[in-house]
Amino acid sequence: MTLSRTARCTAGWLLAAAWALSFPLLSSLGPHRLWGWCAAAGYLGAAGATALGHRRAALTAALLGAVAVPLLWLVLTGRGQSEVMVVERSGRLLLESGRLYVDQPVRVEEYTPYLPGMALLGIPRALLGGGDGWAARLLGDARIWCAAGLFGGLWAGRRLLGATRPALLPVLVASPVVALPLAVSGVDLPLAGLCCLALSAAGAGRPVLAGLPSPGRAP
Repeated sequence: MTLSRTARCTAGWLLAAAWALSFPLLSSLGPHRLWGWCAAAGYLGAAGATALGHRRAALTAALLGAVAVPLLWLVLTGRGQSEVMVVERSGRLLLESGRLYVDQPVRVEEYTPYLPGMALLGIPRALLGGGDGWAARLLGDARIWCAAGLFGGLWAGRRLLGATRPALLPVLVASPVVALPLAVSGVDLPLAGLCCLALSAAGAGRPVLAGLPSPGRAP
């Protein structure tokens, strides 16, 4: 028996909800637990809306529950994985001393495992400071700029390929594989955006932009 598209989409949202629920049940990390509760509620709402035939409402529920609510809550309360602090510290050190790394790190949080480019995403926090205002907290958080790196890479890749309608992009953002890192850390997203851009450039016949050797001319 072949399942209908509605049944498949409903099952997908239910699977995402079950996966999200595993975090508050199994994880000891506060940001992950918060994301799990919020995302599970959003995915369950999406499953119910899909079953009733309301696909736009389903996507809205998933984006609110898995992305908007946990991301804004964690950013405005200053919570997240230690990677966020590491990136923001690198940006501050870059502006203050021109260096990116802590001399003789002792704790794990003092070690910076990223290449210099990641420090650029921490500069907004250094410029805006650690003020209590919501605007400074939101615009200074490295997660926001990591997400901008992902979306910028996806947008540029679509332009290279000549695509016009981002029909599946909201679904991708709402999926657990993007929503979780976007809310709690974000450090993997810029690299994912650059990889997507490189693949698009290669598909569009732009090897140099994709980071590939330029093909030699035939004799």
